[in-house]
Amino acid sequence: RIREVKSPGKAHPTDAGIDFYVPNEKAWDDEFKDMVVKYSRNKVYFEQDGTSFYGLKFDGNVLEVSPNAHVAIPSGIKTIIPPGLAMMMVNKSGIATKLKLDHSACLIDSEYRDELIFCFFNHNTEPVKIEPGMKITQGLIVPVINLNIQEVLNCVYDDMGKETDRGGGFGSSGTK
Repeated sequence: RIREVKSPGKAHPTDAGIDFYVPNEKAWDDEFKDMVVKYSRNKVYFEQDGTSFYGLKFDGNVLEVSPNAHVAIPSGIKTIIPPGLAMMMVNKSGIATKLKLDHSACLIDSEYRDELIFCFFNHNTEPVKIEPGMKITQGLIVPVINLNIQEVLNCVYDDMGKETDRGGGFGSSGTK
């Protein structure tokens, strides 16, 4: 941990995901808030009174994320993931369904050694509030199979494609 934050863990021993939290209130200093705004890279929004903001507002230690805005939260956690594995950051069901925050920037390779940044997009029609200490996302450790990538000519690909009747894009396997 490099910030005041609850250690990642599992709520139940059989859980697949490792729960991660928003850093605690002590970590929400000006540097932390500046990093959130910088990493989030939102467009400028304007209030009716003409004041501007970047899709994010801090009200003390509560972060308000505007509809259709992106937020990137420094986690306070660094990891060492063994070679042959990766961590996929995935939505917590309550965060995705109730708050309509969807996790993005999901893959963490084993070589990555800096602070994890939790990235979300607010699909809600209302602002969403993020508070210190919230359980916000979960990590899933997955095996990685490293294959040699080989480019093939289109005519070879077309011949290989005859081995299956799948294709045609989204929903190609039917709806029933």
